[in-house]
Amino acid sequence: MPKTQPMFEIKGFRGKNNLADPARILPSEGSSFLAECRDVDIDDEFMIHRRGGFGSPIFPGGGIHSLWSNGDICLFVQGADLKKLNSDYTTQGLFPG
Repeated sequence: MPKTQPMFEIKGFRGKNNLADPARILPSEGSSFLAECRDVDIDDEFMIHRRGGFGSPIFPGGGIHSLWSNGDICLFVQGADLKKLNSDYTTQGLFPG
């Protein structure tokens, strides 16, 4: 079976292009613009590096998903527990497991 060759070889990134249609962003001379990126830095050699965070997490336990709010109340799931987020960023357990 013959080997397939990549259509493009991208060796670096020049930044974000938020003007062009993402389907039309083509590499040039081995580097390309990104269609989407967030919290990244691009160094002088066109390599992407994740930007460092700051502060400490509000909920160090992690496992948070399914955030919902109607503007007055904010609910989320942490692990298997349904919790309420209070305005002072404390939490109240509503339904365990």
